[in-house]
Amino acid sequence: MKFPDPPRLPPYADALTGLRGVAALWVLAFHLWQHAGAPRMALGPLDFTPLAAHGYLGVDLFFVLSGYLIGGPWVAMRLGGAKVAFGTFWRRRFLRVFPAYWAHWGVLALLAAFGRGGFPMGAGEALLSVTLTSNLMDGAPTLNPVWWSLPVEWDFYLVAPLVAFAFASRRSLPRGLLLIVLACVAFRILTWWLIFHQGMEWVSLYRWVIQLPGRIDQFALGMLVAHALVPGRGGSERRLALFGSATVLLAIWLLPRDGYVVDQALAPWLFFQFTVFGCAFAALVGAAAMSRSPPVRALLANRPMVFLGTISYSLYLWHYPVLDALSRHAKASGMDTASWRWAALAVIASVGVSALSYALTERPFLRHRRERPAATSP
Repeated sequence: MKFPDPPRLPPYADALTGLRGVAALWVLAFHLWQHAGAPRMALGPLDFTPLAAHGYLGVDLFFVLSGYLIGGPWVAMRLGGAKVAFGTFWRRRFLRVFPAYWAHWGVLALLAAFGRGGFPMGAGEALLSVTLTSNLMDGAPTLNPVWWSLPVEWDFYLVAPLVAFAFASRRSLPRGLLLIVLACVAFRILTWWLIFHQGMEWVSLYRWVIQLPGRIDQFALGMLVAHALVPGRGGSERRLALFGSATVLLAIWLLPRDGYVVDQALAPWLFFQFTVFGCAFAALVGAAAMSRSPPVRALLANRPMVFLGTISYSLYLWHYPVLDALSRHAKASGMDTASWRWAALAVIASVGVSALSYALTERPFLRHRRERPAATSP
């Protein structure tokens, strides 16, 4: 008697790597726009400024991708698939994250130590930083402002097996997911109410809004994609891609055109922004995971996007220090950072340094793991 195969995720698709490239490139564009002085970016009647001004949403896309790629196997296990070995899981996560991060950390630490300002951390703060636990400290000093998201990602690895319990049901929309989303929204509302109405002494709570637990719904929405694909459900990736793209563009058009919603205390976006974009990005992840249609593959599985997705972790780590160094050099030499020439130089330098970092600090460990680099930390 032949038994049915246990439910599993579909084979890894190159379009997912390309989507990681989109996320990294979007964050790069955001910081490039900032270093250029936040100029208006228009081509005739088309104003692309909002796309650059909200490039920080690339981090949201990374979180949803991690929900699918990291949380997906745990969802499959809850639905009756093969078990996930904890030891193997943590060894792979460690090798994926820390070698590249520690090499990056060490270079920036040496540059800071011999720079004008000196090393900005005490021993305890450095220990928190090097172990990706700096989010436990309010206002922890950092060598690279993009590091704030790495502890969020690492914390998700800790709770992913627990979050997967919400997806043990085979219902198309698990009740556990609804509870997670409602809990996140309620937490954000409560936090902002305390900050706005009970005094600025509560402002330290803000860090819990932009990380866990206030952001767990985005990871859970990525896990929802796995919950749909593991038993063979899915849909039209064209429709998913269209829904995701249209929702993102519409939401960006409705948001302030000059950057962060938080800076302007714009309600109700403060309460629902992460969830709205999480839903849109989950649709894009679903389309990329299936990627049967030629348009989706053409947009995301082409060589340039797959290359950027492959080096996306290093690109996320290195792009800001590179942009900052080039910006300071440009200002010292009288070069205009708002020029296309400087922007092209900055992008080429960021990608070049990141490719070198990938080759030296990521690829050897990926080869040691004997698996494709399917997931990454933003």
